Amino acid sequence: SLNLSLGYNPAIYLGSNEETGMRDMIGVKGNPDAKGFMNVCQPPRLSLVPDGAFPVGYGGKGALTIRLRSKTPLLSLCFTAGEDSSPGLAEAILAENTRIIGELPECTLSTDGKRVSAYTPPRHGANPDPKGNMITKLSSALIASVDIPKADKAILATLRDLSLDVCGEAMGIATKSPTMGNLTVFSKFVRCENGIPEIGLNIRYPIGITYEEIVASAQAFAEARGYEISAAERGVDAYMLDKDSDTVGLLCEIANSVTGGTSAPYTMSGGTYAHCLPNAYVFGSSSNLPPANFPAGHGGVHGVDEAVSLDRLTRMMKIYARALLQLKELL
Repeated sequence: SLNLSLGYNPAIYLGSNEETGMRDMIGVKGNPDAKGFMNVCQPPRLSLVPDGAFPVGYGGKGALTIRLRSKTPLLSLCFTAGEDSSPGLAEAILAENTRIIGELPECTLSTDGKRVSAYTPPRHGANPDPKGNMITKLSSALIASVDIPKADKAILATLRDLSLDVCGEAMGIATKSPTMGNLTVFSKFVRCENGIPEIGLNIRYPIGITYEEIVASAQAFAEARGYEISAAERGVDAYMLDKDSDTVGLLCEIANSVTGGTSAPYTMSGGTYAHCLPNAYVFGSSSNLPPANFPAGHGGVHGVDEAVSLDRLTRMMKIYARALLQLKELL
């Protein structure tokens, strides 16, 4: 034992629901037995959340998921995309007598001529590709090169436009913050039930627009396109702590002294437990980045071969040890 006196009682809390709603923190609506940490415990005076990068994060975008469903069915095909088992794949199954009348760029046609597919590598929801994804490729090819009714083309055009609307301009929700950057829209999937397609969108928004404003604008867009909102789920609200506080300055100095960097404090697009805790800072750990010798495109966060760097974990422990010692001056 080092017999160190910190002057406060540190503790480690392990969460279990960060990726799927943070209900371990906020509770489950309608379930009195699942109250959540924040409703049954006194939260810490200060929390360090190791779910980002160094040096220190002091704010984060809000998040919501929304689903828009066509009011009318597709008559000539069934369109699906973003299944959990194949998140980068989009497929269309053509009805009998539906003819292909042109090339299908960036798409694959099955040997029986009844299935058209497109693929793009999966991406993190906070970083959609402005060029679109598999939904864009497939809907564009179907509109241009398959003999389908005008009504079907209109339905597919909305799927195409939404998958390209990565900043929310088409929906009228585009918002930019000097500290948080642009609002982003990530088209995650398309489901098709009884011929009716439904697209799922993940929206990350900075301070400057609210959940309610986003839903209202999405509803207006949907109505104008022959769609409707089938579901809207509030995730976390945007938050911002004082960038110039002593705590941010200290944590930034400690992290940079170990890494040898000169990075500035930042805000995040991804959701972390810091959204739910008072006085919480994202402090590293950067360990979810793949080791430097990994080939490009492998080992990334949320990928099928996500990796952790042992060197970064070792560095992380040095940074945390210094932080625990020096934070006693502020607590």
